[in-house]
Amino acid sequence: MKKYDKIIKVLAEIFDSKSTIVSRKFLCKKGMRGILYYSDGMVDKNSINEYIIRPMTTAIFPPDAEAIETQIVDFCQMEKSTDIFSFVSRVFGGELLMLVEDVETYYIFNTRMWQTRSIAEPPSDQVIKGPREGFSEDFQANLTLIKRKIRSSNLKFDIMKIGRYSQTAVAITYIDSVVSKDILKQVTENLQKIDIEAVIDSSFLVQFLVSTKFSIFKQVGDTEKPDI
Repeated sequence: MKKYDKIIKVLAEIFDSKSTIVSRKFLCKKGMRGILYYSDGMVDKNSINEYIIRPMTTAIFPPDAEAIETQIVDFCQMEKSTDIFSFVSRVFGGELLMLVEDVETYYIFNTRMWQTRSIAEPPSDQVIKGPREGFSEDFQANLTLIKRKIRSSNLKFDIMKIGRYSQTAVAITYIDSVVSKDILKQVTENLQKIDIEAVIDSSFLVQFLVSTKFSIFKQVGDTEKPDI
């Protein structure tokens, strides 16, 4: 059995019918087989068809790693690895995994697309003056709101995943030239030590960030506005 078939067999057990992960097979030049894995309802299928499936199936030469990266697939948000299992968990988060027969490199594409709440003034932080925009449930959109406010190379984002099952993206956001390194180190270490099943909202993290649980003073603030 070829290595490609062995990997497909292993992935079939991981991405079983109850996981709602779609496997889509295709053929390249000279009958070379390929397969895509993605989470149904979380991806942009038009982009998949236009920028991945069509180029891979219509290329006039057999795809190898170099051809896929430089000539065939025109997709800006693409990563590669020789360790396919480093990409498996990302499929559940809305990214697309691609394998091609006899190609030792595996590819992951950011094809995420799902319905999100539009940016609006948060009801808990209403203002008379200033921008009427607040954070939503879209992680990347929230980072963009902050980047629009602070256009500096000193703005940094330390991103990590927390939650054994939820794998929730959490960003420590700070201005490098201003932040207290001691506090930054403490917050980072506290977050890295968290071992819980899921992070559903920010309140799940607060208990791990406070230094004194019974203090009469508020130790962690919250806001829905990026300018605050």
